[in-house]
Amino acid sequence: MKVSKSKIAIAVSGLIVLAPLMVALSDAADAAPRPAVILSASVGSLPASSALVVVQAGQPYGATAANHYIPAGFHYPAVADQTITSGTFSIGVPDSATLAKAVRLGHGIAEFNVLVYSGSRFTSEMIPVTLSSSGANGNIQGLAQASARQVRMPRFRAFSTMPAAMRRAVRSMAISEGGAIHQANPQCVSVAYESPKEVLTRIGEVHVGNDKGLKMRWNYYSAADTTLSVGEGLASLGPWSIDGAYTITNSLGGDGGFTAGRATLAYSDGDMWYQRYHWGGENCSYYTDQGVSAVGDSIEGSNIPPQTRTAGAALASIHTGMPG
Repeated sequence: MKVSKSKIAIAVSGLIVLAPLMVALSDAADAAPRPAVILSASVGSLPASSALVVVQAGQPYGATAANHYIPAGFHYPAVADQTITSGTFSIGVPDSATLAKAVRLGHGIAEFNVLVYSGSRFTSEMIPVTLSSSGANGNIQGLAQASARQVRMPRFRAFSTMPAAMRRAVRSMAISEGGAIHQANPQCVSVAYESPKEVLTRIGEVHVGNDKGLKMRWNYYSAADTTLSVGEGLASLGPWSIDGAYTITNSLGGDGGFTAGRATLAYSDGDMWYQRYHWGGENCSYYTDQGVSAVGDSIEGSNIPPQTRTAGAALASIHTGMPG
């Protein structure tokens, strides 16, 4: 579980350089600026001799209180690209107005969609990355991402056959020197498909030891964010596979929780809104099913998680995923 607020902190520090050092540092002024974040991953064996990696940054639109703050869709303009000749890559995403807008709309968290095209096949993965300390709001993993600006992505799913429209778009892409292909790369736009659904979702688990007097309070606050898995399929009805993760805010502003007594071993559930989207454009054609809005409630679930030994103390651990 992540906690964030919709503010981005920008720190500005002064730098004093002594005159004798100015000549020695002059070459560094021409060096490339530090990327906003570096994404590294493995996609396994490439179907062809090379592959094109395109990084897109999500920008939601059309979310209002009337529709439970569920986005009507997302613009996913490309913010970086790279040609690779092996199954591993490390790509730097530069600072840009496009990325800054995505971070602002994500309350300090950028939602990246990384696509890899190789021959007539492709794979993709979504990953949220915290890029501001205020967006992390105390979350250890988020603070580490905001500080290091380097993220190792989970291994990508297996390559799938590209739809015909995607193959034509990829063939028409002319790779320019300096990695500027994204300037001409068509945007991938996702549009809501069918109606959203409210589903009780497993958002954590509570383990309380059996010692006398032990109890624990589980709370899901209005400021909480939750990272859930994203389902992806080439057709609206499947087959489906896991395609990374997406972070949703507790946008409805509710609080919810419960008190667990001694010898409790239970999941914590909360109501989440899910929406299916169709991704269309010259370089994409597929569907995702993803959590997009949290109600903010939390109740003790009826299913029992695997037991964890405790040393006579209360213990809570966080696990998130697709609804059952």
